[in-house]
Amino acid sequence: MTQPIRLKDHEKDARLVRTRVLVGAVAVVCLLCVLIGRLYYLQVIQYEYHSTLSENNRVHVQPIPPPRGMIYDRNGIVIADNRPSFNLSITRERAGKWQETLDTIIEVLGMTADDRALLEKRLRQGAGRSSRCRS
Repeated sequence: MTQPIRLKDHEKDARLVRTRVLVGAVAVVCLLCVLIGRLYYLQVIQYEYHSTLSENNRVHVQPIPPPRGMIYDRNGIVIADNRPSFNLSITRERAGKWQETLDTIIEVLGMTADDRALLEKRLRQGAGRSSRCRS
């Protein structure tokens, strides 16, 4: 006996493909909603926490010891020692009332009248837009 020839049911195959596409589209939309929800949670709800972590990661104060030690002469007297050095930069545009700022700086640093005269001379010469004072 001969077997009957089965014909392909194109309508059934089309329904199967539409069902699979619909299920795939629903899955993609659901995953996209989960992703958007997670982004909202991290960037809006937990903003303070993550910005604090970021700031603490960015600013990290770490003292670095000098690479050399003290230098002595043959008699054991210190020739070179390690001591801190600081720079102070003043920008006239940001200083506001600039003479009052200068008075405050001189008072805080305990500068003498000679130091003040030297500083004012440097400022009048206008070495660039900012003047520096080393201590």
